[in-house]
Amino acid sequence: MQSLSSKENYFIGLALANSSSYDSSICVLDRNSNIVLLDKLYFAQDIDFFFENSPYVLKSAVCATIPYDNKLLEGKWRIHSKNYKALGDNFKVNKNDWTNRISKRCSDTFKKLKEQNIKIIRADINQLRQAYGLCSHYLSRTSIDLLGYPESAESLIRAFSRFACLGDVICLGSATTARLWNRFAQYQVPTLYLRDLHTTGSDGALSTFLGNAADAATAYCLLGDLTLLRDINGAALLPQLPPGKRVVAVLNNDGAAAALSAAASDPEMERLLVQPQPFRMQEIARLWGAEYHAVYCEADLEILDTLEDNAFVLLELIPEGPMSC
Repeated sequence: MQSLSSKENYFIGLALANSSSYDSSICVLDRNSNIVLLDKLYFAQDIDFFFENSPYVLKSAVCATIPYDNKLLEGKWRIHSKNYKALGDNFKVNKNDWTNRISKRCSDTFKKLKEQNIKIIRADINQLRQAYGLCSHYLSRTSIDLLGYPESAESLIRAFSRFACLGDVICLGSATTARLWNRFAQYQVPTLYLRDLHTTGSDGALSTFLGNAADAATAYCLLGDLTLLRDINGAALLPQLPPGKRVVAVLNNDGAAAALSAAASDPEMERLLVQPQPFRMQEIARLWGAEYHAVYCEADLEILDTLEDNAFVLLELIPEGPMSC
């Protein structure tokens, strides 16, 4: 913990949420690390009111976490990526600040405190958890959290996104892949042309991808194994399309078995919910006349750097399992 100077009698910690929909926790400690105040605040006005009226503030050092902008982490796929929405020449990359990683929430409040000569420390809460050896109660998007699980589905999705973000078209074709993409895909490179297909159902996902990618030089699609089987004949459209590099990545989680952790302890529930697909992906690639590559870890994706400009590729992402933290 940051040590206090002779003029500081309290330490105020604020875990700042990125919006008023989530609670921001505040804690005041005295010089002996005893809790003086512990509370939750929701609105920016409440946080501002606390710092303006609390008797502890003028004699405190303050540490506030830096909130991430949830428009980037969660919303940009839905807002800018509908498959029926044409992106014209007037499309602005950072309209409404949706590519910003960090939120400016309450920054004016902290500037006022700094002007009053109050010590302000800003910190990333994920890095603080790692520094103190604490495990987050949710799965973080940070790559450092994935290093311990290089063969997990989350790590494979993140590694694949580093290649896919450079393509002209990206399509997500199942609810599981969309959820993993939204939580774990890279976000350093803004992805402009992402069509989210799973919201209209899983039927016809491959055909819809090929239609959206008809004029693209490079296009990527991420599907679940069952979603692929529901449109296995969709590749018949390929001879009618202009030349281009098209990569179909399939997350093979054994017919949703890997995603249904609750079913593991209940054989009857597993029998009802899990639908193991009966085909090997190599056979499907042979049916399509496509290249086939199995991906077990990030290094296996380097094959994407060697593809020809007119390649049609089926990638089978084969995870060892989900992250367990």
